[in-house]
Order: sequence, then C-alpha cells, then structure tokens
Amino acid sequence: MSNGSARKGRRAEIAVAEYLRTVGFDHAEPTRRSGWADDRGDIDGIPGVVIEVKDQQRHCLPEWLRELQAEVENAGAACGVLVVKRKGYPSPADWYWINTGTEWTSMAKDAGL
Repeated sequence: MSNGSARKGRRAEIAVAEYLRTVGFDHAEPTRRSGWADDRGDIDGIPGVVIEVKDQQRHCLPEWLRELQAEVENAGAACGVLVVKRKGYPSPADWYWINTGTEWTSMAKDAGL
C-alpha cells in the first residue's frame, strides 16, 4: 500500500471515529497499529464491535467482508460492520455501512426487534 493510500485510509478512519463520537459512542477512536497478523479492525472503543473502514475507488465487497469476518474472529467480537466511503459524500453518516444477514439479524434480535 502506498503512503498516499495509507493516508487516505487513515483520514477515513478518523472521520468515522469522529462521526461515531458525535452520535454517542464517546470512546470511538482509530485503532493504534501494532502489526497486521492479528488485525482487529480500524476503530477501537466500542466493545464487542469490529469496524473496518475502506476508502477505495474500486469496491471489492466479498474480499472486504471476508477480511471483516476474520477481524471479528480475531477480536472475539459479537459483530462487525464494513464502512465504505461513498464518493461525493464527505460525512460517514452518508457512507455505506454493510454487514452480513447473520450479523444484521443478530443485532436486530439484540435490539429487541
């Protein structure tokens, strides 16, 4: 990954953490990098949830969802979500927040739906 790509990705992670703090997840922050072998997502501070952030022009959902699932397992988390930056939309509130049907139904049940 080039330094430009890494910087772009880090900016997206910071934007997601800032957005999450504005909606009540006060401890959300970009993950401090400690190596890639045991990746646990891009955002810390929300126990039991893994958040993977992508800011790439070419979308590769199957690959990214596999990566997310591995990170959920690495973290022993209850669920995960893939956040994909949407071209032309600066706020993460308008980006795509994606997970699998299994994760969505689990979250819906936990919410009492």
